[in-house]
This record gives sequence, structure tokens and C-alpha cells, in this order.
Amino acid sequence: MVDYIISNFPFYKVVVLKDLLIKDNVWFSKQKSQNFLVDKNYIKKIYDILSQYKDNNFIEIGGGSGNLSIILSILAKEFAIIELDRYFSRLLSKIFITEEYKDNKVDSINNNDNFLDNFYNNFLDEFQTYLKREKKKIKVINEDFLSIDFIEQKIFENQKANEKIILFGNIPYNISTQIIIRISRYNKIFEKIFLTTQKEYFERLTGKFDKSFITIFSQYHFEINKIFDIPANAFYPKPKVNSTFFCLTSKNKIFDENEEKQFFDFVSKSFSNKRKKFLNNFKDDSLIYDILNQILKKENFDLNIRAEDFNLNDFIKIFKLLKYYKS
Repeated sequence: MVDYIISNFPFYKVVVLKDLLIKDNVWFSKQKSQNFLVDKNYIKKIYDILSQYKDNNFIEIGGGSGNLSIILSILAKEFAIIELDRYFSRLLSKIFITEEYKDNKVDSINNNDNFLDNFYNNFLDEFQTYLKREKKKIKVINEDFLSIDFIEQKIFENQKANEKIILFGNIPYNISTQIIIRISRYNKIFEKIFLTTQKEYFERLTGKFDKSFITIFSQYHFEINKIFDIPANAFYPKPKVNSTFFCLTSKNKIFDENEEKQFFDFVSKSFSNKRKKFLNNFKDDSLIYDILNQILKKENFDLNIRAEDFNLNDFIKIFKLLKYYKS
């Protein structure tokens, strides 16, 4: 089925996608960083990576025009697409929600359903026949991913208590940090997290060239593994930079909830002014400043060191010593 989809799904053709959106007066928003993967080679590569998780439940952050949603739907036992944009939410419902699983009548895509059907030809009928035959359960949730409580809100009907979910998303650069912080709250729910974001942002997560708060935060919560880079010309509209497809795997917690908050408050203050020396970010508290000064000397750190020169283990070690000397 995947070969049929990659050969026939209309929105892998830029001319079709562009024509539909022009006729429906829909314009991609730079604020939302709407860039959809259209290169079939990279779509197939992503499918091959994710195929080891076939028959798991999947959640996708932002389905857009369904270019990646459609391959996830083949792999998933149950599949939920969380799409904030009202237009794309309706478009995804038209593609994925068969009559069998419709709760309500799906809104039309403006007045252009006939235009859309002309491009689908027989594809949509054949694809939805496949969904029915395989008894695929797919839902499109028109909500903000950042507002969903995955503990309180039951996403899947048949989700077992200890059954984990595969999370996937081609996430906007401008809210990437918010999304990663949000995901970290649900480490017991998501088995694997597969994300695509700007290559420069991924390099910040790993601290390849520059560290920040999100570097330490991400490395504390996740194992981070790069899978491959994706060039800008693989997307429409074409972004100005390349992207990276990577995987996050949740780690076991080092601190309890209260200590963890204190730890990240400490890390955040350490990076409050990256140009300053690490110690100078704590000058407003003479007690903390003096203790940290002693710790750096005892542990043979340069007193002129900046926060970006510490790795995760350094921060953990210094924080534990700080708590010890304060108590």
C-alpha cells in the first residue's frame, strides 16, 4: 500500500497542493512555519524508519495536508492527528475519516470539494476502502497540541494502561521548545518521539556548537539521536534552512518533582546572561554566590567559566553540591 500511496497521493505534487490552496484562498503562514514535506524519497525513508513500530498507536503533531499522516495511517493500530489549523483539520477529515468512524458531518473545504475530488480521481475511494478493510481507527483532533492533557484526556478508545504511544511531528521552529517541554511531562506515555525541526535548532538540543537552557533540559529528559538531515528543497514552501529528522527516547528521572523544578530554576538562572561568567549570574544572592565560588574551586573549575561550558553532568554535580552546602 505504501508504494501505491507514494505514487498517487496528490499532495506530493507541488502544483496540486499550490493550486488547491490558491483556489481556497489559503496561504501558508510564516508565523506557523508551515512547510510540508513533498519529496517522496524522504517520505519513504521516514516510513522505513517507523515501520519497526507497526501496529503501535500513533499521534501526529500537525498533519497539514496529510503528506506524512498518510504513511503513519498505514503503520498505526489507532491514529490521532492533532491539527490546530481549522482548514487543514477539515482537509484531513476528508482524507482519513471514513463514514464508519465519523462522529459528525465533516465540514466541506470551502466550496472547493469538487475541485479536490478532481485531483483525487480514484485515489480517495481506494484509500478509504483500504482503511475500512483494515479497520483503521483514525481521528482528527482540531486542538492545540500544547493544550492537551494526555493523562486526563483519553485519545484512543482501546489504549491499555501500560501501552505506550509513538509521537511524531514536523514541528514549527518558533514553538519547538514549548513542544519539547510539553512532551517531557508525559515521559510515561510516549515510547518514542520522532520529530523534524530546523537543523540549527537540533544542533542546539545536542549542544554541538552552542548550549542553552533547552540543551540541558532536553539532555536531562531524553536520549537524542539524529536520524538524517532533510534539505530545504524537499519541502513546500521551501524554507530558508535545512531540517533534521531525529528521535527522542525518555530517560529515567534523576530528581523527584520538587528537586527537578529547583534544578531547572538553577539551570535557567545559569543561562540568564550567557555572556556573563557563570558565577556573575548569581551575584544578586551573596550566599549562593559564595557557595558556588567554593564549589568551583574545590572541583577545579575555572572561576571564569560560562554556563555554556558545562555539560549536563556538571550541572547535576554542582546542583547537588549546592543543595548539600545550603542544608
